[in-house]
Amino acid sequence: MEKLSRLGGNTLISGGLVYATGTSFQKEAGVEDSVEALVEYWLTRAEGNADEAMLTLVAEKSSETIDWLMNNGVELTGPTTSGTSPVPRMQSAGSGSGIVLPLSKAVEDRGVKIYTDTAAQTLLTDETGAVIGVEALAADGHKITAYANRGVIIATGGYDVSEEM
Repeated sequence: MEKLSRLGGNTLISGGLVYATGTSFQKEAGVEDSVEALVEYWLTRAEGNADEAMLTLVAEKSSETIDWLMNNGVELTGPTTSGTSPVPRMQSAGSGSGIVLPLSKAVEDRGVKIYTDTAAQTLLTDETGAVIGVEALAADGHKITAYANRGVIIATGGYDVSEEM
């Protein structure tokens, strides 16, 4: 469910760059890198204003995330340097649409119904408190209830511009 009329949010208009460590791209290029070095780079860029445990988790999963993206149709090149990173750890899809469009197709190819112009309103839970679905409101005002077989992913953006968040 996407509250906007199109998929992708800011990713769609981004440069399509993904930082990762331990990727096949880095191995093929002989690049020496580590989870710790990537976390330190991100902490420095964030001037220490970041959750180190979360950055560590993202860095630890970054190589398998690159593999997952490519297995789902995203064409990546790399590694190259970007920003202030002296280490080539940036993979590129050419643009944000190079990530959003193949992933949208992969989801649709699996028979997943995508609702645009539909804002999630309420998370549905079972008696244990586990999230099992979502209630949403379509642009035309009708409610949609969707239950999840394997989980609900909340993918919201914009936190980076919110001091409070």
